[in-house]
Amino acid sequence: MIIHKQKLTVSLLLVIFITSANNAVADSSVWKISKGDQQVFIGGTIHVLSMKDYPLPETYDRAYRQSERLVFETNIDQSMGPAFQQTLFNHFAYKQGKTLESAISNATLKTLEQYCASAGIPLSTLLPFKPQFVALMLTSLQLQKLGIDAAGVDQHFNERAHKDNKPVAELETLETQLQFLANMGLGREDELIMSTIKENQQLATLMLAMLSAWRNGDNARLDRDLLAPMRNEFPSIYRDILVTRNNNWLPHIKAYMDTPEVELILVGTLHLVGRDGLIQLLERDGYTVMQW
Repeated sequence: MIIHKQKLTVSLLLVIFITSANNAVADSSVWKISKGDQQVFIGGTIHVLSMKDYPLPETYDRAYRQSERLVFETNIDQSMGPAFQQTLFNHFAYKQGKTLESAISNATLKTLEQYCASAGIPLSTLLPFKPQFVALMLTSLQLQKLGIDAAGVDQHFNERAHKDNKPVAELETLETQLQFLANMGLGREDELIMSTIKENQQLATLMLAMLSAWRNGDNARLDRDLLAPMRNEFPSIYRDILVTRNNNWLPHIKAYMDTPEVELILVGTLHLVGRDGLIQLLERDGYTVMQW
């Protein structure tokens, strides 16, 4: 779950960026949040990486070592389990004989057919699914072609936490997350598919820029190039996918500030960006934020 519709699609697929109060360039996308003697760490994640993106920036490892519990957006183990396939199907597959053809225009369907033919994707495999899933799948397949198909930051630390016997928790249920994605771009399905196709042709360049900005904590670039276009062109998706969920998560993050343990909270970096990002929300509520 991407800068126009495709950048939007990448954002929702990877959910990747963060900002600071003064938009300065820092060392990484990891933050220390504190109030008095209490603290948590918040790290911006990219949900899929290539093998060459490892090792991760050292600040992630440092925050992990200082943390006693990890908190993710949702339950990663459940998202990798066999029952998840049925849950995914329930949210994104049409029922009662309806297909993708009934949700998009003939012109969009023709463009999609041509794209699939050139990319070696059987169109028939996409027709049973809603446009939101098709957009995500097209981007996911293109990322695989680019070799960006290894474990992302979340999965990496989820596996490491299990190995080290560190407890894990989540900010929302998997069902809740899928419901948000299933409602993405309702009423603008043609735009979502067409822009995904167009921008997938530039995905290699886009991902290179994204990864560089994420690794270096280039917050101004992340906000300018990714979040602002999403906010301006798709205000309803921006509100539903980012603002609403950030506000839902905020009380949970504050509650972790009051526990005796130190938590490392890992969320898609886009959730930390800009005026509605978690970093700004926490700072407005009187917490001290420091980018590592």
